[in-house]
Amino acid sequence: MIRLANNHNLLKKLKTEIDAFKNHSFYGRSPAYQHCIQVWEDIYSALSKSDDSHITLNNIRMFDTLSYHEALFLMLGLPTSFLIKYSGFDIYKPVSKCPDHHIRTVFEHSIENQALSRTTFRKPDNSMLTSLFTNWGHEANFFLSDSQISEQETKTSKPRSQKVIEQQKKINLLARTAMYDYPKHTRESLSIDLANLDDISLSSETIRREYLSGFPEFL
Repeated sequence: MIRLANNHNLLKKLKTEIDAFKNHSFYGRSPAYQHCIQVWEDIYSALSKSDDSHITLNNIRMFDTLSYHEALFLMLGLPTSFLIKYSGFDIYKPVSKCPDHHIRTVFEHSIENQALSRTTFRKPDNSMLTSLFTNWGHEANFFLSDSQISEQETKTSKPRSQKVIEQQKKINLLARTAMYDYPKHTRESLSIDLANLDDISLSSETIRREYLSGFPEFL
C-alpha cells in the first residue's frame, strides 16, 4: 500500500494564479487572451475531478515504468488520466502558446517537482522504473511507510458502540438463517432480504456496507 505523506493545496494555488492571470490588464481582452483563460479553466476543471481510470497509488505496481509527468502527478495527488486527455501537457512549456509562465510555476516550483527533477534514476527519455520511483518516494518521505499507514488508520478508526455491536450480532444470526435457506446468496442479495425483515430498520446499503463486512461467511 502506498499513500501520500501530505495533503496538497496545489489546486488552490493553481486557481489563485489563473484568477490573477484573468485579472491582469497587461494582456488586454484579445481573442487569444480569452482562449488562454478558457484553456486553463478547462485544465483546472479536469484536474479537480477525482478519476482512477489510469495510474493511481493503489494500482501503481501494475505498471513497470512511469513517465516524468505521471510520477509528478501521483506525488501531487492529481489524476494521471488528465495526461491522456491532454497528451501534450508539459509543465515546462506554454499551453496553447499562452503567456502562462506564472501559472505553470505552481507545478515547477512545487517541492515534489524540485526533488523529482534532481533524481538520478530517470532514463534518457525522462521515464523511470516504477520500483525505483516508489522506493525513492518512501526514502524521501513523500510516501508513508506501512507502519505509518497502520498508525494513521488506528488513530482514525472509531470504536463501535455497544448498540452497533448488538446490531451486528443480530444481523449475523439472521444472515446465517437466510444463508441456510438459500446458500447462493451474495452480499448484495442478502442485504436486500435482511432490509425487508420487520426486525431490521436499516437500509440494504447500510447493511451491506457496515454489517455484512463483519459477517464471517463474507470475510
